[in-house]
Amino acid sequence: MDLREILCDLVNRCVVEINDGDDIKQPIKDKILKPLINYILEQIYPYLIVSVIIFALTLLVAIIILVLILKSSSSIGNMTGGGINHIKIS
Repeated sequence: MDLREILCDLVNRCVVEINDGDDIKQPIKDKILKPLINYILEQIYPYLIVSVIIFALTLLVAIIILVLILKSSSSIGNMTGGGINHIKIS
């Protein structure tokens, strides 16, 4: 038996033991997974805030541009006698 087979067997036994008992799963969740997830979220949090702010500002600018375009097209339509609907092609 070489080292690779021994390690594969050891890993397989560990996986089987962890999957079989809830008494093993809970400490792994509490002592490994939750702190790891909390750490990752703490590190990502500033980037998430910046991304949300940039998205909100982009959406706000898009809405303002849309409103300005709609206002300018309606004021042009009023000045030319109704806009495109009244243009005659001969």
